[in-house]
Amino acid sequence: FDEKGQQVCKFVCTTYWATQFHAVREAFLSPSTSQSGRDHSGNDSQSSGNFTSSKDVEKGYVRSLSAAHSWATSGGKSGASFSRTADSRFVVKCISRTELQMFLDCAPAYFEYLSKAFFHGLPTVLCKIVG
Repeated sequence: FDEKGQQVCKFVCTTYWATQFHAVREAFLSPSTSQSGRDHSGNDSQSSGNFTSSKDVEKGYVRSLSAAHSWATSGGKSGASFSRTADSRFVVKCISRTELQMFLDCAPAYFEYLSKAFFHGLPTVLCKIVG
């Protein structure tokens, strides 16, 4: 709203696969559940007593996303715009409706794959999409 109380713009937020993305963040971002036992700075999370709760993982994720800036990339074919969080933990890609629909169609297989990789300790080079 502007200073006169008039609506300036409208935001709509649609959340897809919220439970599954929460599980991915919990599995891959929480130092206490990482397979290596190390946090993202390389410290031994168990010996330092750093057992991050699910709530802390979500707070950290939101905190990171709250401070992002445009990030110039090169080499991509889609011409999509990217942002990177100020703490460099995440890259955010603006996707087209077509890309969104393609992901939504593949999402069940994606989550199944990441679940197997995490629970069976399998290595993967697949980029982790966390939300």
